[in-house]
Parts: sequence; C-alpha cells; structure tokens
Amino acid sequence: MIQLLMNSGVLGWFETAIVPITSIFDLPAAVIGPISAYIFSPTVGITYMSNLIDQHMVNDYQAIVSLLAGGMLMIPVTRLRRTLPRYTAIYGLKHGSIICAPTTGLSMLARICILIWVLIFF
Repeated sequence: MIQLLMNSGVLGWFETAIVPITSIFDLPAAVIGPISAYIFSPTVGITYMSNLIDQHMVNDYQAIVSLLAGGMLMIPVTRLRRTLPRYTAIYGLKHGSIICAPTTGLSMLARICILIWVLIFF
C-alpha cells in the first residue's frame, strides 16, 4: 500500500503537511519520509525511522518527537479508515460519528500531552 501511495504522489502531498510540524520541533528533513509512511502504516514508519537511527541521521530524541508528532496526523487517518466504519456498522452513522469524534479528540489530546512531557523532560 505504501508503494502505491508513493507512486501516486499521495505521500508527496502529506509531506507538504508534515514540513511545518518538523520546522516547529526543529527536526531534520530526513524524518519527513518516515512520518509520511507512519501515518498510513505504523510498522513501516517505525522501521524506516529505525533505519535512520542506525545510520545516525537522527538521534533517539528526534525519532521520538517525530513519531509522536506524526501520531497526531495518524490518529485521524486510522479513525476514518478503521474505527468510523466499525462504529457506524454497529451504532449507525449518526451515533457512530458521535462516538468516534470524542475518542479521536481524546486520543490526539493524549498524544499531545505525551509529546509535551517528552519535550520538557527528555
């Protein structure tokens, strides 16, 4: 799936959305690829990031911060792709959306809190 997204140019569009996040946290440009992959497949993104760590292109702190920041973009994608269809099948469109929206917000809030904690104490 990731190869299809790369060849179709969808990941290129996500890279333009990721660049402001990397500039906010002062991350190297090398993390844009892993974050883009992480949004659609966490396994691929983490593997890609571990390769960058092994090649000393990023350090552990940069990897943690970039994956947490990428997680904020990943949560809405996974909720739309997996959770919302499941909830609408069980509860209907109206109630499924009502349930999915706050859980998505709370998941993103938890990621933001952990990211802030890492930025302060790491």
